Amino acid sequence: MVFLSGLPCKFDQLRVAAIFLLSISYFRGYGQADSTRTIDSHPFRVVWKVNMIPLPLGSINTFVELGFGQQRSFSLGFNFWQSKKGSLIYNDFDQRQLGVIGEFRKYLFQANVSEASGFFMAPYVRFRITDQQNVINYHTDSLGLASIAKPAQNQTWAQFGIGFSGGYSVCLHKRIQMEVLAGLGTYLFTSLKTQHPEWVVDKSRVSRIDLRVGLMAGYVF
Repeated sequence: MVFLSGLPCKFDQLRVAAIFLLSISYFRGYGQADSTRTIDSHPFRVVWKVNMIPLPLGSINTFVELGFGQQRSFSLGFNFWQSKKGSLIYNDFDQRQLGVIGEFRKYLFQANVSEASGFFMAPYVRFRITDQQNVINYHTDSLGLASIAKPAQNQTWAQFGIGFSGGYSVCLHKRIQMEVLAGLGTYLFTSLKTQHPEWVVDKSRVSRIDLRVGLMAGYVF
């Protein structure tokens, strides 16, 4: 296994700094909810939801959100995606991806967290494993002129990252939830397990940037 990334460039460091500052602003407000409200005014609730945007691409994104305290919740999400060779996204190899994301959410402007509605902001952490099959990597010859193809091999990437997202959710008829969100993160650590570590690997086959876009449909229990 080879570790490929820390924070090699200033752009990565700026992304981490921005996410860190946003997270600090989130946790600074943790104890500043309206003191006139009690936990009884925000009964515990559970929301199960699905991101509808990636479904046409064969990706399943499902989340469980647990409300606690005043205007806050914790969300745990799972993602599975499989892409075959010759698909619209990756044309030269097969790929499977499994991800887990944990998100601490704060609802803003006295939103009604008992109904999972209102504007929110949320720092998050994500762990992702990407398994790629029959990948052909290329490297240059000793003169740096020609690209030489290596035989196909299998390779697995493991990544851990952080990010920050925000959005708006609305509860319809107290049970059906609709939500839009957008977020940006960065993968702090990336490791690669491959059949031939000595071969040159195309690192662009996995992204260091985590972009979140969601159109969620959910059910409030």
